[in-house]
Amino acid sequence: MDETETARQIADIVREWWQAEGAPMLISALGASRSGEIANAARAISGGLRVFIEQHLADDVLIVQHQARPTIVGAVPHDADDGAKDWNALLDGVTASPAAQARYYSAFWAAFRRPIAEVDSRYLTVSGPVRFIDQSRGGSAPDQMVEVPRGFVASPNASDSEVHEKIDAWLAQSTVSAERFRATGGLGVLPSNDILGRLIQALDPDELAQIRMPMPIVAKLRRKPA
Repeated sequence: MDETETARQIADIVREWWQAEGAPMLISALGASRSGEIANAARAISGGLRVFIEQHLADDVLIVQHQARPTIVGAVPHDADDGAKDWNALLDGVTASPAAQARYYSAFWAAFRRPIAEVDSRYLTVSGPVRFIDQSRGGSAPDQMVEVPRGFVASPNASDSEVHEKIDAWLAQSTVSAERFRATGGLGVLPSNDILGRLIQALDPDELAQIRMPMPIVAKLRRKPA
């Protein structure tokens, strides 16, 4: 996708979201749209989605950032800014919505939730099964892995919303598409809303491959609501 088409699609997506929701579209949600194709094209051209918008869509799309929680960044049509809107409140409303919070593979979520030792650096896989490792600081990044700087790791007592903020901020500056880390489905679109369905959603493909269950247990879990 070339620069012109990427810009057109971003502007269209942001305007459609604004017209439907009356609120900013989180940059992370914008990057995940069209199966990550938009974010990938923007990264190839400008090195990142936010940078692309600022460089090529300054007259069409406005970046809005929460003043007290700067990791929350959204996009709106430029003509939506009438000088009277409370962007902080609108961004708070978007991040508080369960629909706005993507579901991620458990290993990816843990990379931003689990505390990291002061002497370690953390890395995530960019291909194959989703997992992370911690290794002593000072060495080079392992092959096929990218760093999660400690500033993106949530504090031990952080809420789920705060972890999402850290993830959104990391994805906004990362060259890796968010689609790689998203668990398929969502709480409202599971094949069933039972314990087994929730378990399947929470695990990444590598973890699922390790599960062996007798059919009577599978049937019992299917009957138990989560």
